[in-house]
Amino acid sequence: MRIRSFVLILLTFLAVAPAAAAPRRPPARGPAFEAGFLFNLTDFEDEALLDEDMGFSPRFGILVDPHHEIEFLISHVQTNDIIVPAIEVDIEYFQVAYVYNFTRRDLVPYFTAGVGWIESDAGFVGSEDNPVFSLGGGIKLFLGKVAHLRFELRQNFFEGEGVVFGWQEDVSMLELGFGLGWRF
Repeated sequence: MRIRSFVLILLTFLAVAPAAAAPRRPPARGPAFEAGFLFNLTDFEDEALLDEDMGFSPRFGILVDPHHEIEFLISHVQTNDIIVPAIEVDIEYFQVAYVYNFTRRDLVPYFTAGVGWIESDAGFVGSEDNPVFSLGGGIKLFLGKVAHLRFELRQNFFEGEGVVFGWQEDVSMLELGFGLGWRF
């Protein structure tokens, strides 16, 4: 029992210590920029009656300083209705998000909150445009000074207009994203 506890503590320490001891990223002179993309696994709440599906999200960010970032993102996912699978639903949104990067090290956890506009198009059924609000967080794992892997979990909230989603129905979709980014 003691050996298992010791091994578990040792493995945890070995996993966390390199990130904690990693050198701090050099401070940026003036604003810095970030560009990248994520592949998103989008999970719609059950009431939305849509399948889970993969999407794509290019992003561009302006770092005011190493901790504060304004990010612009576009996301697209094409999915199907659960009741009538022949109905394809295209969902695209544009958001402006605030990102708080907690550290300047090579492993950077972050929090994000955004607002924007979401367009849902169900072909012959019709389309609707809604304001959207999101909350999320993730980790950027730098692979040197410029490139980084990014893992993100984001929850989007909006209200339906009665065309694609129910009238005044509160809709949410959870996105699990992974991708690459570059800081310059």
